[in-house]
Amino acid sequence: MKISLFMLIGCFSTLFANSSDFQKFTGRVIGNKVRVRLGADFNSGIVQKVNKDDLVLVVGEKENFWAIRPFELTKVYVYRTYILDGIVEASRVNIRLKPQLDAPILGVLQMGERVHGAIDENNPKWYAITPPKQVTFYIDKKYVELIGKSEIFAPLCKQKKEAENVLKTACMVVDEAVKKEIDAIDPGPIIETLSSFIKTYSSFPKLVQTASDTLDLFKEQYTKKKIEQAWKNKAHSENSKEPIFASVEEQEKHQNPTVEETLPSPKVASPVEIYSISSTESNQDAPASFPVINQETSSRENHLAYWQKVEEARYEKWKKHHAYLAKKDYYEKQKLDGFQLEGFIEKHEISGPNKPGDFLLRSKNQPVGYLYSADIDLSFYEGRSVKIIASERPNYHFAFPAYYVLEIE
Repeated sequence: MKISLFMLIGCFSTLFANSSDFQKFTGRVIGNKVRVRLGADFNSGIVQKVNKDDLVLVVGEKENFWAIRPFELTKVYVYRTYILDGIVEASRVNIRLKPQLDAPILGVLQMGERVHGAIDENNPKWYAITPPKQVTFYIDKKYVELIGKSEIFAPLCKQKKEAENVLKTACMVVDEAVKKEIDAIDPGPIIETLSSFIKTYSSFPKLVQTASDTLDLFKEQYTKKKIEQAWKNKAHSENSKEPIFASVEEQEKHQNPTVEETLPSPKVASPVEIYSISSTESNQDAPASFPVINQETSSRENHLAYWQKVEEARYEKWKKHHAYLAKKDYYEKQKLDGFQLEGFIEKHEISGPNKPGDFLLRSKNQPVGYLYSADIDLSFYEGRSVKIIASERPNYHFAFPAYYVLEIE
């Protein structure tokens, strides 16, 4: 008796769901493991469970439930005897949830109706078909939000499938990248792909969150590898009499120095030196012109204003090649490519239009590099031991590397 009642729930509940004046709409699931049922009843059989961001086409309602169309790839079953060349050959043919005679009845087909399907591979006595329009399932109203008319359902489903494929590929690329050595990883395309995904597919919050988490994980792993490699290179250089060169040109200069180049220069006691590029290479990346201020002016506001203009000019140059990315993306990349340094900050005034910074970072009484920031007032940290995340900047042929301070503690 229980089985018979259960089988009839799906059949009769359909009669209440599809009112002719009901406005169909596209909904989005806002919970995880939400139960989709055969009928508009919490005791009704569970068809499947859906998760956050899944899309539903709502076609009716009954009490506390929305009636929804079955999901893509869902199959329902009719007894094969009643189907010939895709045409129903009998009256009131039962549509069942599974290829079993005791499976729940979802509706009925009338003689002459056409169905789309094929013989079930696992049970050839049954015909597996795409659910006809009279078949509906039910979901608790409080787990569905309206996001638009019914017409956007199909395009959104297509876009979501596309987003899932793009994200799957991006995650695979990240998984492969983090297994490589640091020199074999090109972070730019990965960052741009995931950042673009987050903007393009904002209609799917769960996928966007996954992309954001993947991007954060990649940055963390890449930075960790970069730091580890820096320390390895530093240890190698300390144990070797031969210096490490950033390029073939530097090696040639070292072997055939000019008179000016034979002058001694202070050693930078930091793993940053392993990554520091030649002054000539650094200056090639500098904006065409930088603002010049009166060097007598020493107020905090004017110092920050000066560096803000410097950074704005640098960003505008970068933006020409990355028009689709915002300033925050620029500085996120700076952090990813940056260095973790520590030491004591001291004031270091330099005259001239092109200066590498107005502070100096020292570690173990050795200069690490010049510092400046457009957002952080470094004068507050004078004489204090600090840890910073910094991005390399042109040093304009001064003695030490130059860095832009992104974070400080």
